This record gives sequence, structure tokens and C-alpha cells, in this order.
Amino acid sequence: MGQRLRCWVTGISALVLATSAAAVSAGEWTVLVGGVKVQPLVIDAKLMAELPRQAVDVSDHGKPAHFEGVWLRDVLLRAGAPLGKALHGRDTALVVVLTARDGYAASFSLADFDASFRDRPILLADRRDGQPLLEATGPLQVVAADEKRAGRWIRQVANIEVVDPLASKVPPEEAAAR
Repeated sequence: MGQRLRCWVTGISALVLATSAAAVSAGEWTVLVGGVKVQPLVIDAKLMAELPRQAVDVSDHGKPAHFEGVWLRDVLLRAGAPLGKALHGRDTALVVVLTARDGYAASFSLADFDASFRDRPILLADRRDGQPLLEATGPLQVVAADEKRAGRWIRQVANIEVVDPLASKVPPEEAAAR
């Protein structure tokens, strides 16, 4: 019996050590923000800690979940995106494309991140139920809590790009003036 107990304690100790090592390595990641009307920005654990922390309680595939992170709006503002009073005219057509490590992608209108267009902000989560996101979903996940389907809840966010879908439709004389 003593031998079995020792093995169990050793196994638990190894699990605790492995879990703490995984948490440390989980902090070594970056997500890039770029595109039109923004300055390149690297999101990492340090930036996530600098921005105001937020939380949402949602149903994730029928199960309650508590996500923590930062408003994606705050990240876009840090990159210089035209939000608030700066969001007008042609800029209302700008699109934010989020791409996951596996190539899955979804888009939001830039206006979706502006409080004057949308009541409920979109979260860029790095924690779920008090724990860092698992490798299968992290390091970052988009949570749009007010959406009926989670199709745009991008997991494993790798890249955030602001694009102008009208760029190819600009008359040549206007493009030259830019």
C-alpha cells in the first residue's frame, strides 16, 4: 500500500510541475496586428496585462463559461485604428479580419468595435474559467458574447488585419491623390 501511495504522490507532483511549466511557456506568444489605417502592433502577455481587463459570462456550446481578457476595441485603438469620432466616411467600410493558426478566419466590420455602433463589446480572451486558455484554443480567442452562433469566436488567434474592401474600387484619380 505504501508503494502505491508513493507512486500516486509522485504522479501528482509531476502533473503539478508540468502544469506550472505549461503556464510559463504559455506566456511566450505573440499575435500581430496590421493593415490599413493602423500602426503595426504586437500583442503579447505584457500588452494584455497593460490594457484594462474585462470579463464576460456566456454560453459556449450550451455550457456556461467565464472568459477574461481585453476588449478588442482597446487593442485596435492602441494600434491607431480610426474609432470613435475618427470613424466616419469611407472608414466605416473597413473590415477586421482575424486569422487562426490553422487558417480559419472570420471578419467583423471595424464599426463592430465602436460603442456608437454596437452595444456589447467583443472580447479578446486569454483566460477561461479562471485559467489560461488551453493550447487548443489559445493563446487568444475572440468572444462575441451577443452573437447567436459562435462562428466568429476565433480560437488560436494568430493575426489581426484591418483591410479596406473598397481599395480596388477607388477611381484611379482618387488613388493617385492618396
